[in-house]
Amino acid sequence: MSNNWKPLVVVSAVCLSGSALASNHERVSKVGVDSHLMPLVSELLSEDGERTEVAVIDNIPQAMIDRDIRVGISERKWTDFEVAQFESETGYRPTELYFTADVVAIIANSDNPNDKITIDEIKSAFTCSEELSPVRWGNWENDQKPVMQPYAVDQGLKRHHKFSQWVECGDGTYSATQFVADEEELFSKLESNAEAVSYATYSDRLDEYKLLSIVDKIGVTYDLNKETILSGRYPLSSVYYMYLDIPPHRNYLSDDEKRFVSLALEQEYKEAFNNFGFISLPDEAIHRNKVRLGLVEPIVEGGYK
Repeated sequence: MSNNWKPLVVVSAVCLSGSALASNHERVSKVGVDSHLMPLVSELLSEDGERTEVAVIDNIPQAMIDRDIRVGISERKWTDFEVAQFESETGYRPTELYFTADVVAIIANSDNPNDKITIDEIKSAFTCSEELSPVRWGNWENDQKPVMQPYAVDQGLKRHHKFSQWVECGDGTYSATQFVADEEELFSKLESNAEAVSYATYSDRLDEYKLLSIVDKIGVTYDLNKETILSGRYPLSSVYYMYLDIPPHRNYLSDDEKRFVSLALEQEYKEAFNNFGFISLPDEAIHRNKVRLGLVEPIVEGGYK
């Protein structure tokens, strides 16, 4: 039995104690969730009032390889080696579904002539350093190239691991970012200042604003859309996956499996996802999930890779 269990009650479920787990060598739960996603999952499960027992797990792939759980929601895609380990233990591969993603959008004033920004410019404008240096817009009328004026909502990225590490200052470091109280004030600053730039957790609410494309380290430009997000190509996104241990010969789902699978197949949870700073799945991703579960036929020749 692996030692990465952290039992947690969701709704009114009763979890086994750590000592009972150690002595009996039994599963605490058939469902495991990465700690980063636990607040979201708890909220999603509380909406139907059913009892569900869930374990917070540090290493979802290993827990499933060890057969500790049958359903896992992970903050990363499994490696090929982990999939091979699972297949070696079980004789079949885990079923992988999209679950959600958290995404940082870079927003500019609507009259800003720039349509894109590089990763290096983003880091220079928003990250912390011992000495601040001005970052200038690369494209401007009359070749003026004014200094970027960075803004952000205070504590607005608490659930985005990747980007929050860039913008959180330690002792002796400083940021040029001007923090505001809420998004209403943020958008006011953006529209009143042509040189303004901001970051915010993306959802459909931002589509009416000017969202800059991101140029990665090798010079490739990516627009912000759900296709680039879920493919893992948009640089400021993290994709989360649901994995299921379903033997090929089994043609049914347990009650716990049904509840969790519904989170990756239904649009009714969109508001809850957005409230926690995550995106809901587009219809294409939901269809892909249904194909993986054998519920519908693929809509592309050859199926999905």
